[in-house]
Amino acid sequence: MSTNLLPNDLPNAGVPGPIPEDFDFDPFVSPPAFVSRFELPLMARIAANYATEAANNASIAQTIAVKHTPVPRPVDLDIGPPLKPLFGYSQTEFNELVASEQVCQSLAPLPVGLVRNIAKERANLKAAADSQRLAEKAKEKEASSVRNKLLGSMRLTNPTVRAVRALFGHS
Repeated sequence: MSTNLLPNDLPNAGVPGPIPEDFDFDPFVSPPAFVSRFELPLMARIAANYATEAANNASIAQTIAVKHTPVPRPVDLDIGPPLKPLFGYSQTEFNELVASEQVCQSLAPLPVGLVRNIAKERANLKAAADSQRLAEKAKEKEASSVRNKLLGSMRLTNPTVRAVRALFGHS
């Protein structure tokens, strides 16, 4: 977006209306990078992100609607307002949210993006735990199998038992 607007420029697009056919919409639908302001309490950042996410989604929807408006577009048709950055979370805060459903509920409503990241991390942790559990079971089964084979081979190859059986004709 241009900071030096001319009197006829659309405020959000920064160009004179109507928006041209070759206008680059991509920068107006790509969210900006997260802002690291960890001095703000977690609850305040989550509440701000919830509101910002809703505003950004509405802006993106408006921009996409303009993008798909047939050319020539109306002179006063403008894209959505500039997207605002979301506040970031520390790894410790994120881990706490992943580990505790109760903490998530106490801070609700959570931004959809955060909920999706928490769900993804919980699924990854569950898959890793399941994989580790299966590996441990397989290792235990292997150890048990080796133990049984070893015990069986010792019984069959014991020379004393073989000699006694040979002497007395037991099979």
